[in-house]
Amino acid sequence: MEASQRRGHQVTGAAPDLFSQVTGLHGDRDGNLTALAGKTWDVAVDISGYVPRIVRESANLLNHSVSRHAFISSISAYQNFSTPNMNEDASLGELSDRTTEDIEPYYGPLNAASERVVQEVFLQRAYYPPRIDCRPL
Repeated sequence: MEASQRRGHQVTGAAPDLFSQVTGLHGDRDGNLTALAGKTWDVAVDISGYVPRIVRESANLLNHSVSRHAFISSISAYQNFSTPNMNEDASLGELSDRTTEDIEPYYGPLNAASERVVQEVFLQRAYYPPRIDCRPL
């Protein structure tokens, strides 16, 4: 956020107490997204999408409010690591039960399914930075 601010961007976020000059919004991704309604941004950056149903709710709400949507994903989204020198085109994991929201055992496939939701909703406006190892603590 600070790098964006140094470049002159106005930043909106959920933790304004951690960053100076951030417009703070408070909500709950699983049921109370009203803080996002009626606003527009150039870019949305999703750093905490784990459950496809919840990612879809926020993506649908933001679909006509942002020009681009960046979804921060995890290397856990890959199906496996058996191919040396994998790149972003490697196969993503699949859920055998598409209704599960049990993050602990299905983190990787849920993350992959969340990526697919973002792609479906935002089409060419979806952006995926390189996947990193970012399992929840």
